[in-house]
Amino acid sequence: MIEPPTYLISSHVSYRDALARLLTSMNHIPAKRKWVYIGGGTVERVVCVNGMPCFEVPHNSFDYTALIEWATKAQNGHRHVFLLHDTMEFGQDSEDLICQADGAMDATA
Repeated sequence: MIEPPTYLISSHVSYRDALARLLTSMNHIPAKRKWVYIGGGTVERVVCVNGMPCFEVPHNSFDYTALIEWATKAQNGHRHVFLLHDTMEFGQDSEDLICQADGAMDATA
């Protein structure tokens, strides 16, 4: 079992509807544990989607946008991260299932 993770969400400027659906399905997750990176922007800026601050960036690395941005910004204090794409949706038990991961492993899929 692991502690509740920080969610890294990759999106694109053309997928606002999909991102909004994912964020709605994650309403029960605290905002401080959701980091959203939106690729395909013209400049780095913060935009709001469903009331959630999101980082728009000027590159499009598809499913890896959030992971690249997270790694290059050296975010500290987050023991576990879980990578999500904007076309996914959370069910009520998604986080419980994710937290069943083996914390002794370096990574899991």
